[in-house]
Amino acid sequence: MPDLSSNKLKEWLSQLSKSDEGKIKLVNLFLTKDQGLIDENLLRSFLIDCLNVCTGKYKSAADEFNHPCRYNDRYFAIARVDHSEIDTGSTLITTMSHLTFMQHMVDPHNKKRVLFAPQAHNLEALRLLIKSIMSKKGWHKADGSLGTPYPNPHHVWFADLSFLEKAINNSSSDSKATEVRDALGLIDTKRNTYLVGIKFPSTILRNMSHLKIARPLFSDLGSKRFAAYLSSTPQRVYDKKWGMTVHLDKLVQGSEICGVPERICSSIPLSDIIDNISVEIFGLVSGNRGDKAGIDDDEVFVSRLKGNHDFQEITDDILTLANVQ
Repeated sequence: MPDLSSNKLKEWLSQLSKSDEGKIKLVNLFLTKDQGLIDENLLRSFLIDCLNVCTGKYKSAADEFNHPCRYNDRYFAIARVDHSEIDTGSTLITTMSHLTFMQHMVDPHNKKRVLFAPQAHNLEALRLLIKSIMSKKGWHKADGSLGTPYPNPHHVWFADLSFLEKAINNSSSDSKATEVRDALGLIDTKRNTYLVGIKFPSTILRNMSHLKIARPLFSDLGSKRFAAYLSSTPQRVYDKKWGMTVHLDKLVQGSEICGVPERICSSIPLSDIIDNISVEIFGLVSGNRGDKAGIDDDEVFVSRLKGNHDFQEITDDILTLANVQ
């Protein structure tokens, strides 16, 4: 394995810590190492790959961080575990906007040219439209998938529906989409978005041996509101190799930020699961998250994420990898 230059690594870590996005990535990388969730030689290899793209091509150290995550699937399933870890009989759920659903899942020939203004009273019309589309045989794109394959991956982030339902219990129907958004840590889902849930039985994943299934870690491209490790999470969640979302409303309240257990898997062809999925329209998301300075912005999240660790400690700990053989 090539030597890892301490000076070059130190400079790159310094650049990474100059942006909020970079700080989030840096802390999650540190937490992954600190909790022993990755072999140190593999983590060292990741850092070498990041440094190898420091050629001026990318605008920031955060973009250089993303490159090996996006183009090298060896870093996808770092925490891969056996499929049997997913409980039999549970229902899994992944979410998307209704626009993503219509664009990436529905066959163009089956679409109805209906425009929806971002208003709650159009919710029932949207439900009827999607129900009508799905009632037709062959309604989905033949090459459609949940998630996008490499080299431009968008992993399938999914949660156990029972945990999600507990998290949004007692919410009104008008606020259900917002409650789901917050519980799943979907900070990029903004106001006036119709939120759609795709549900499927866990047995589907258990029976697809080619899938890579993993606990989300620093190398997985996803929402900025994500924690590789939350120390207060019940140990049984970690025993099953599940991660944990960051609850956006709890972050605002300054209370415990754990959301619901989540995992990721590589892309799933729609043709493999189309007979087993169902769609739920949660409603219209109200309000944004992450844009209130000093309340729930990136700076606040970084502070909560790193806890009692400071960036000098984090940097020094990662720099020790330069001496790993």
